[in-house]
Amino acid sequence: MMKKRIGFIVILTTIVLLASGCTQAKDDLTISTFKNSSRQEKRDIWEPFSKKYDLTIKTEFGNDKERLENSDAGIDIIELLQKDAVAGNKEARFKKLDFSKLKNFGLLSKQQQKIAKETNSIPYQVKRLGVVYNANKVGEIYSWDQLWDAGLESSIAVPNITTELGPQMLYMVQGHYQRKQVTSVFVDTGQLDSKTMFMELNNLKPNILKVYDDPNGLSQMLKSGEIYVAVVDDIVGQKIQKANPNIKFVFPKEDDYIGYKTAAILKNSESDKDYQYLDFLIEKNQNNLKQVDRLQMLRKIDYEFLNKHLTGYTKEWNEIIN
Repeated sequence: MMKKRIGFIVILTTIVLLASGCTQAKDDLTISTFKNSSRQEKRDIWEPFSKKYDLTIKTEFGNDKERLENSDAGIDIIELLQKDAVAGNKEARFKKLDFSKLKNFGLLSKQQQKIAKETNSIPYQVKRLGVVYNANKVGEIYSWDQLWDAGLESSIAVPNITTELGPQMLYMVQGHYQRKQVTSVFVDTGQLDSKTMFMELNNLKPNILKVYDDPNGLSQMLKSGEIYVAVVDDIVGQKIQKANPNIKFVFPKEDDYIGYKTAAILKNSESDKDYQYLDFLIEKNQNNLKQVDRLQMLRKIDYEFLNKHLTGYTKEWNEIIN
């Protein structure tokens, strides 16, 4: 009888150990992210994070839509543009964040915290729309409205609507129309009026020589004189300016248009380091994130509204541009 009882205890203990082993978190972290920023993120984020927590980081790349649609299997963290974070949260693909687990959450501004709470994702990098130009060809550029000047015919490059800067480009175009309405009071709802926006895009069309998906070739085009002006983000613009003293990068004086890169924990994540990773992103991007606090003319972008209308906007954009 005693032998039977001992045998039962051993078997039961083994079952408990096996069961607990099944629920142990894995010792790696799989991240779905942007391919075009992988080199910098590997150096600044992934390598120091993996060293700090003694784990392996695995990565998957692709465009936001594809990565979001295929985010169910084996991925812990997904990094997305702000518009896609809004879409992913609406589709309930992310874990509901427990912000008490984020030690660095208080380092985010109130607006950034609001974005995090509304999307269950952490805004970790901001990009700000600006203009890079060949000062030897066009003189000084200080206003968004100068992009419509007749003297810039067939000399401007702009981001495609489907790129990271597509939303900011649309709002900048509508901003040109709104600034011309000197007798009306402007209320920034974060939404777009497609009629006036596309009217101004059509007015801008004679000046557009190139619609780009990848900004890598812009520096050479500016240097060679193939284009004189390009609408870019601050990271690209400052890099181009640094490479050529005749090329200048500016933030036009009127309005500021920004967009965030975000990171979310997917519902099926099995990692016990997912919150630590979000915290690490906030910590390492503090200087970038804090610049938003200084912006006095920040325009709202309603991403739920934009996502709802983006298919129609893309069709109309292509009809005008192409």
